[in-house]
Amino acid sequence: MLQKSSKFTLMLTAAEVAVFASVGLMASRVYTLGEAWSIALAFAVAYLGAKVLLWRTHRATPATRVVLLALALFMSCCALRYFVIWTSVDDWDRPCTLSYPGITGDDSYYFHWAVHYYDGSCPVPEKMAFKGFPSLVWCLFKLFGVSCVWPVAMNMMFTMMAIVLMGMVTVRLLRHRVRGVSESSLQLCGMVGVMMLMFYLSQGMMIQKEATVYLLIALAAWVFAGLNDPLASRSRTQKKILVRDLALMVVSCVGFAFVRTTYLYFIFIGIVCMAVAHRGRHWRFCAALAAICLACFVLGNYFAYYSVARHVSIVRGGDVMQNLYLIEPSQQPYLRMIGDYFSFSYLHRLALLPMTSAVQFVIPFPWVYKPFFINELARLAWGWYAVGGIALFYYLFIAWRRRSGTLGAWAWWPVLCFLAIAYVMAGSVNRYVLPIEQLFVPVAVYVLHLLRYRRYRRAMMWWSIAYVVVLGSALIVCHRIQTNYLRALSEHYSRIRAAKGL
Repeated sequence: MLQKSSKFTLMLTAAEVAVFASVGLMASRVYTLGEAWSIALAFAVAYLGAKVLLWRTHRATPATRVVLLALALFMSCCALRYFVIWTSVDDWDRPCTLSYPGITGDDSYYFHWAVHYYDGSCPVPEKMAFKGFPSLVWCLFKLFGVSCVWPVAMNMMFTMMAIVLMGMVTVRLLRHRVRGVSESSLQLCGMVGVMMLMFYLSQGMMIQKEATVYLLIALAAWVFAGLNDPLASRSRTQKKILVRDLALMVVSCVGFAFVRTTYLYFIFIGIVCMAVAHRGRHWRFCAALAAICLACFVLGNYFAYYSVARHVSIVRGGDVMQNLYLIEPSQQPYLRMIGDYFSFSYLHRLALLPMTSAVQFVIPFPWVYKPFFINELARLAWGWYAVGGIALFYYLFIAWRRRSGTLGAWAWWPVLCFLAIAYVMAGSVNRYVLPIEQLFVPVAVYVLHLLRYRRYRRAMMWWSIAYVVVLGSALIVCHRIQTNYLRALSEHYSRIRAAKGL
């Protein structure tokens, strides 16, 4: 057995060298040899960070190690494609390079903020809401110089580490709730489930703060899964675990304080869920978590651009939200359906919550009007539809059955967070809910293991048929509505150009 393990380790090491050497060779076809191998080395370090975390779980089986390497290869190829796109832009004031990439949107704000404070070669972007992530990018520039490679590699590492952590969360949540399944198998199922979320992966390779949020949410999920353990006791070992979990929650909350303070609201929701469900066992620990979360919120809010008053105005809606959301041409058919959403009363928006949640669940739609690699990767929504559909089965058919065994209060935490984002944003921005989507993977894994023991199979069969029919019909209707609207919009602008003689 030891000989086989050593042989597999040698083979996997050779595969790892081959993978990242291949990445370097592919990059050398576009960039200089030095740039190409710096890309390969950065990606290898990102993979190494996730690999070390996997080894720390003591569940680094051949299957989980191969899956992690496959993930690293996929993300490396996608990230390399991003670099090619960013350095191929030809309508900027100077040639685009890895040090001066042709990026726009939030990526541009973070990158240029870090460049400004690194050497002052570009103006500082205004109204930087949270400075934690661009400060990390600035640190990377101080260490390695200005290049888009470093923040992308860092985000790749954070994303892969979050995926490993979600495997650990799956184990911690299910190991006393399922039988006949090894912890290594649960770890593998949790990792593969998150890897199916293509929009999640695509945003984890951008120069944005999503990857950091993935990791911080996964840390909090790990802590809450420990509190939700049905066999947790007051033994000395359990007390040591709680001390460790307290330290991890401090890391998560401090990270959120600087990277995205508003997500501490979701940590509060999780703490409340755990406190209400386990008030007899863990009320002191939950009180300590709440104190930590509150202190980090005050700290983060002190440095953030947004104040609590701005948070309140966002929840209230009004012109502030109307001018920022549901303004894209592709969103206008949806806006016509729900009306002036951000001016509605609280009760009116609550009444629309089933619709806004459904829209948030389905978008981004699995079609592309303008072929573009980054958009195409985000549109591979079928993995999320599978995970989300299985998780929905749990909430509709299992969660309310006390005798059949449930996941407890932990499973309701992502639901409340999902609904809160749908309520505030009218379900129009799925990117904000990506860190929450990974939390539904353990729920889906639990359902699959119940089906393995021939439980709920008939109900799942009928649910699957109904789910596929409803989802397919909704996508067809949405595609027709959006296509007709964009066609009419194009004809309208064509008539205007013709009238002006253009």
